[in-house]
Amino acid sequence: MSENVKEAKVLPRANENLPESFQAARIKLGRARPYIQRALWTIPVFMTEDAIEPGGGSPTMGVDKWWRLYVHPAYVEKCNVDQIATTLYHEIGHLLNGHAERADAYNVGLNHVIWNVAGDFALNAAIMREAKDLPQGGGTLKLEFPPGYGVLPKDAVKMGCPKPLPDDWTTEAYYDELCKHAKKVKVGCSCGSGADGKPQPYELPGNTPGKKGDAKNASDGLTSAEQELVKQSVAREIVEYAKAKGRGTVPAHLLVWAEERFDPKVPWDRMLRALVRRALGTEVLGHQTPSFKRPSRRVAALKGVLLPTRWKPQPIVKGVIDTSGSMGADKRLAKALTEIDSLLKQQSAKVYLLSCDAAASTAKRVMKSTANMQLEGGGGTDMRIGISAVMEQKPYPHLVIVVSDGETPWPDAPLPVPLVIVLVGDKSAQNAVPAWAHTVFVDES
Repeated sequence: MSENVKEAKVLPRANENLPESFQAARIKLGRARPYIQRALWTIPVFMTEDAIEPGGGSPTMGVDKWWRLYVHPAYVEKCNVDQIATTLYHEIGHLLNGHAERADAYNVGLNHVIWNVAGDFALNAAIMREAKDLPQGGGTLKLEFPPGYGVLPKDAVKMGCPKPLPDDWTTEAYYDELCKHAKKVKVGCSCGSGADGKPQPYELPGNTPGKKGDAKNASDGLTSAEQELVKQSVAREIVEYAKAKGRGTVPAHLLVWAEERFDPKVPWDRMLRALVRRALGTEVLGHQTPSFKRPSRRVAALKGVLLPTRWKPQPIVKGVIDTSGSMGADKRLAKALTEIDSLLKQQSAKVYLLSCDAAASTAKRVMKSTANMQLEGGGGTDMRIGISAVMEQKPYPHLVIVVSDGETPWPDAPLPVPLVIVLVGDKSAQNAVPAWAHTVFVDES
């Protein structure tokens, strides 16, 4: 072999050479929590000595965005069966709760280490409550973490917080609080990109859908669609188990999660803020353009040299408001417009609104408030016309927001910019909205 040709890295094989203690732990966890078995046995497992915490830390267990589980043999060796099962339960919790996706949506400049700790706080607090309230759980599983592994909200004081944090907060709430105070968050803390969205060195290359079963391809994980199917299956099993055996036989945090899969309770305004922040952050925020219209103030110190200033482009957002007869006098329309108004002011965006029914008006700049916008229309509905109009009219948008009841045709192909659809009216209209768009349903709350 030529010296200039590097030998390809030999990837570990999924589900091969699994230690007996790991197999026993997986079986034990499945018997104690039968409703999570679909996730438990679907996830590909890779035994690899590369599974080390960042910064040359300890052997670990982690998951990636493609729902692949990485286990260091030394980690299994130092744990008993119950500790392995508890750690496995913890990692699956990251995946079921969508911590990677929530990380991407919550904060453009996310601190991944702190987000991982926040997710650990939420998961481990729930698991410890479960250990107290449901110690047997249908089997003989003893929920316990190996020493030094399971951080809890009380440990926030060790990280710089003035006092221990409550044990019933969301990951987002823990993250915000830790960002305010934490100064000693463990740099090596990571459960993988499946927990915080940031790939780790031990993770395999990205998923390759359609090649499962190919002996040469050992890196297959689960596609986004497959992940969603597993979540739905687990949620259904949890709800049915609780109906058959009684609510007290299922951990409270899992039952809440499962019920929200069928009837989401996430506040629509929070979801809208996250989507808009993410879209604008990707398209505009953080970008700077040099400009010589106003020379840099450093010119005086550099004789004979003209330096540009750094100009931050202002995001341009165009809104299409459904004014068809079916919208009627829905109070949620006013609620949605008020929220969008407040949100875009925070982003210092230039806002253009266009009213649309079966025909489109001209997009008009909103100078003060959407409340001052005169909405025109009242006939039939075709949001394709309105969307096409705002894309053709200058200036070109960074983001398009459509407010509608959903009773309309939609574009067949994705837009070149993010599209956020805010639905008011019948929730069933979500079924007709294109899958490539970001959708928020405005409820009565």
